[in-house]
Amino acid sequence: MNEINELEDFSPVDPKKKKVKIALSVIASVIVLALLVTVITLSCITESFIVDGASMQPTLDGGKDGNYTDGDKVIVNKVKQISRGDIVVASVAKENKTLIKRCVAVGGDKVKIESGILYVNGVQESGEYLSVENKRMYNGVELLNVEEFVVKPNYVYLLGDNRSVSHDSRAIGQISVDEINGVVFMIIRENKKLEFI
Repeated sequence: MNEINELEDFSPVDPKKKKVKIALSVIASVIVLALLVTVITLSCITESFIVDGASMQPTLDGGKDGNYTDGDKVIVNKVKQISRGDIVVASVAKENKTLIKRCVAVGGDKVKIESGILYVNGVQESGEYLSVENKRMYNGVELLNVEEFVVKPNYVYLLGDNRSVSHDSRAIGQISVDEINGVVFMIIRENKKLEFI
């Protein structure tokens, strides 16, 4: 008789509870898989860099020169096609360094600097991202003049926003698109504030 009482206390698993458990397990598996796919995809198409130096001020803050931990952090899209006005990160082999600059001209564009003012395809640069003192470029104390030239196919012409201190295409020439790591789409400021561009 004892055995019968023990069996009577045994209750079968509620089929509804079993279905809910299975559904929750499937949902959790899908979420984990989606997160894994997202992380792998992002690691393939994005990369981060820390800005060092003053060449992109006021747009980007490079912190103290030579200290690679205190500047703004940028996230680049490694697959986006480069357009005029984009901020890009380039690993320039002949300089043996990584540069963060603004693309002011792409392959086929006509570039000229006259009396310190940049013209691309005959149009004066708007320069809304430039400080007043960087609207004109100088060669020492004289206004810079560069004869018109055409940017080669699959090359870009890069300038820093802080033109008075930037080491850019004016000194190193046109940059191959193969040396471009990516186009900046997000800035993480030193104060951890996010900006999408």
